Amino acid sequence: MTKIAHKLESGTMLPFAWDPYPYQQHALERYFGEDGKPAQTRQIHVWSRRLGKDRYSMELAALASQRRVMNIWHLFPMHKQARVAIWNGVDPVSGARFLDQTFPLDMIARRSDAQMMLEFCNGSTYQMLGSDAYNSVVGSNPGLVIFSEYALSDPMSWTYISPIIRQNGGGAVFISTYRGKNHHFRLAEQVKADPEWLVTFENVDTAKKADGTAVYPRAAAEKELVHMDKARWKEEFLNIPCIALEGAYFARELGEADEKGRTALAALTKHGSPVGAAWGWAHSHHVWCVLFQLDGEQVNIIGAMHWQFTDPYAAMIELEGSVPDGVHLHVLPAVASEGVPGETLEEHFEECASKHVYVAQAIDLHAGIDTVRRLLPKVHFAAAASEYFDALTEFRSGGARIDEDRLAVATRPVNDSGSVAAAAMMLVADFKASGEPIAREACELDWTQRNIRRQLA
Repeated sequence: MTKIAHKLESGTMLPFAWDPYPYQQHALERYFGEDGKPAQTRQIHVWSRRLGKDRYSMELAALASQRRVMNIWHLFPMHKQARVAIWNGVDPVSGARFLDQTFPLDMIARRSDAQMMLEFCNGSTYQMLGSDAYNSVVGSNPGLVIFSEYALSDPMSWTYISPIIRQNGGGAVFISTYRGKNHHFRLAEQVKADPEWLVTFENVDTAKKADGTAVYPRAAAEKELVHMDKARWKEEFLNIPCIALEGAYFARELGEADEKGRTALAALTKHGSPVGAAWGWAHSHHVWCVLFQLDGEQVNIIGAMHWQFTDPYAAMIELEGSVPDGVHLHVLPAVASEGVPGETLEEHFEECASKHVYVAQAIDLHAGIDTVRRLLPKVHFAAAASEYFDALTEFRSGGARIDEDRLAVATRPVNDSGSVAAAAMMLVADFKASGEPIAREACELDWTQRNIRRQLA
């Protein structure tokens, strides 16, 4: 392997006080293209616990900052986490601060604790941020962005940053363990065959030092089983993703569906049978439309559509004709449309293309969760609905997040793609329980109720 190094004007060598493991050295060589092959400046590293994820990230930032003058962002899931974990963090082995181990004093021109930023003598900057506050740096042009624990980060941050990096000819590194089959898992699967990307996997069994010994012995990792669920342990230390996130409401039911082969089915659509469309949207800026068919007691999810930052009515226009003989499911309270004053989205949908809308009464959150749990053993998911299945696995309690304004644990579900996907499934469960068929003529909209809503709008 080629030793990646840089000599500062002061004579200090980078890396500073760091001897990379072979897999870290390989990742550095691929980023800088110093092994005779084209550089891969977009990288995803799925490394399990205790394998040096953040140390690699910081050392990469130090070296990259001296190859080219640039702004470097090191994004953590939350802004405060960056300060606690790394900016103020201390290496328990050496007793030195993580920053001091990576960035020697003679390469730093200015340091801002308030901004968690280092300005180097050559003009480059390194700044720690949170994916929850990426909008605060709108207008900046980073040359390298590092996502630490991307599985826990806001995926919209990469949606915003990606075109900036491409235009700048910069780099992006995602380094994380899995957290279910969420956006981190999906991104790794999508790009692992793309030559522009380097995707690596290391766990406690595969990660070795130069002498062949384990970086983190499996025996030490297995001691965590005393207080850790087996499935979660496999995810943390073996890179085997759980079907659902920790705290997911439907973890058991969806795990059972996967084990029993009721997911990713190739031929599930029953031709000649009507198709229903259950809609979910919320202030999270996600819209889900779930296409389903009824087959006796069985419910087949034959497809799903997902939009972000799209008006539900615009999504309906895009879907026009997909359910010509079916029903569109919505829930009260009706949402005012941006089109005709006083007109609800449900009315807008009916006038547009569906001509047939089933409006469910407002569904209590916990009652809806219980209804879906009872329905899921009867649900089959087509391969075309795999993204929707994954979104359901992300529907979880907000208990893992802190309401920083009240300094209290959140008790409501996280308002994201998973919660909107679950809202659509609650409508399917409500419709199934109503006993109504999907056929259009059997489910006319209640015009009396419609007129009352119009008057109240």
